[in-house]
Amino acid sequence: MDTAVARVSSSPPTPTQGINRSWSMGSYPKLSTFMASWPDVAIFRRFGALNAQNLLFLQAEITHLERELQVIRENNARNNDEKGIHGERNWFELSQESEGGEPHPQWAVIQDIRDRLKEYSKSANDCSSSSS
Repeated sequence: MDTAVARVSSSPPTPTQGINRSWSMGSYPKLSTFMASWPDVAIFRRFGALNAQNLLFLQAEITHLERELQVIRENNARNNDEKGIHGERNWFELSQESEGGEPHPQWAVIQDIRDRLKEYSKSANDCSSSSS
C-alpha cells in the first residue's frame, strides 16, 4: 500500500497515557489552577495554519453565496419577481414568508450570508488578536 494512502486511511495515534515526569503538574485541573494563579506562564497553542485555513474556507463560502445572491437578483429582474425586486429596498417585505410558508430564495441566501459573515468576522478578529 502506498504510504500516502496509508497515512490518510489510518487513524491518528492515541496520546501516550500517564506520562510520568517529576516536573509534570499531573492533571488538567492542577495545571489550570497553576495557570490561573500565574497568568504570565500560561501558554496556549494558536493553531495558526488551521485558523488561516478556516478563514479561507469561510471566504470561499461567502464568495459562493455572494454569487448566488447576484444570480437570484438577476433572475428576479428577468422574471419580474416583484417581491425580489422590491426586496432590494424593503427588507421587511422580502423577509415575509410566501403563502406556502417558504422564505423568498433571496432572503434565505441573505440569512446564510449573515451567518457566515458573523462567523468570518469573529474568526478574523480572533485570529488577528492572537497573532499580536
